[in-house]
Amino acid sequence: MERISQWYSKLRIWAPIFLAISGITLLLEIAYMQNLLETKTDPLAIGTSWALEIPYIYFALINLGVFITVLVLMMGFMLRSAQLIKSTNPTEFVGRPGWAIWGFIIPLASYFIPYQVLASIRNFAKYDEAKSKKNTQLLIGFWVPYALSNFLSFQVFRDIVLNPSYSQLVDDGWISLLTSALGFVSSVFLILLLPALYQGIQKRMSERVPAQIAATS
Repeated sequence: MERISQWYSKLRIWAPIFLAISGITLLLEIAYMQNLLETKTDPLAIGTSWALEIPYIYFALINLGVFITVLVLMMGFMLRSAQLIKSTNPTEFVGRPGWAIWGFIIPLASYFIPYQVLASIRNFAKYDEAKSKKNTQLLIGFWVPYALSNFLSFQVFRDIVLNPSYSQLVDDGWISLLTSALGFVSSVFLILLLPALYQGIQKRMSERVPAQIAATS
């Protein structure tokens, strides 16, 4: 439980930071699209004088860095939680704890394997029906926009061309804006989901200790 707490304590710090950066990035994406539609020119093209060009680029890079940080911390939290569940209640965890790591890395598998790991943690963390229903809603609220955001990011990256036409810029701009919006929504649900899972695990483990004492006495 101590190892889970270590990862969770870091997530509690970085998840709100991710939310804030995602919000700023979303506002900059809106400003980018507004300028693009008004001027019919890429605001980031050489020779343009868009006032928000530097903040747009910087926050895009910062958002990527914070996203990677949160993702690594999520992997650690999920891995330690999965290992704890597997060692104490093997039947309550579907799959292997290592899925919490490689499930995010392998293409296609990243759209459903991490969700299965989180679902197993959610099932372990429930201690009444009301909490179970709420945690399920939070998990879906986090995972659906997260998966869609990743899918759309891949589409933008795949369609990158050196000299895009105006229509291509508009299409990619809308996709990028939607990606940022989904990332923001996902981070909101993540902030709500993490304490629900952590507190549920804590409660289950606190109930386990008296049960073990009673069984040996």
